[in-house]
Amino acid sequence: MVLSELLDTLILSGLTQHKYGEQDGQGNYKHLDALIVLINAGLVDLHKKFVINKEEVRFMASANINRYQLTPDFIYLDGYPMESEIIEILEVYDKDNMKCRINRTNKKLPDGHVPLLGSTYGIDIFVPSFNVIGTPDGYTGILKVIYRAGANKIARIKAGMNINPDNIEVDIPEYFTDALCYYILARLFTNIIPDQGLAAANSPAQMYMQAYDNACRDITQSGVITTVSSNPEQRFYDKGFI
Repeated sequence: MVLSELLDTLILSGLTQHKYGEQDGQGNYKHLDALIVLINAGLVDLHKKFVINKEEVRFMASANINRYQLTPDFIYLDGYPMESEIIEILEVYDKDNMKCRINRTNKKLPDGHVPLLGSTYGIDIFVPSFNVIGTPDGYTGILKVIYRAGANKIARIKAGMNINPDNIEVDIPEYFTDALCYYILARLFTNIIPDQGLAAANSPAQMYMQAYDNACRDITQSGVITTVSSNPEQRFYDKGFI
């Protein structure tokens, strides 16, 4: 989806009479930079609610190091920094391309690991925070990390810049368009007081936020995309099934 398509939908959704929907004589939006700020905020919120983008990095683990923080300036095997910020580590594969079990216990891993009989898993690893991986003592070899990536924000407009919304990609599938528009409208109308006699719940901001929540629920129920979830193997382990 390109920015112009999103803006067209946004205007029709609730900005036909709002100053942020105003255009100049050439059809350029007068408040485009402010709209981009709100669009970026909506993208961030949706990427927190849903697993929208997955990306992958690889690095070499050393025997004398058992804790790695995956930051943009970390040294990766493919020689380039990660494209987007990490929100959550989803899967890790060891040097034999075996899927690792994440946080199989609630304590620090002991030296080495003892896989279960008939296990098809690789090493057990520890993920204490969203971008940190702990390995068993003495482990060496490649680790491949698949992570839930944050939103790629639209660049802010600097003074003197002339941009064409037809050429700017919005980093989200089209079926999120309604939800994203409702989020933006809720933020825009936050400071508008409801008409006298109406409850605060009937304010434009509250109504658009409710529409946003409903749109997110509809996306979840449709099954087209998954919501945020921790590694499912941990839940099974906690219940004694693994």
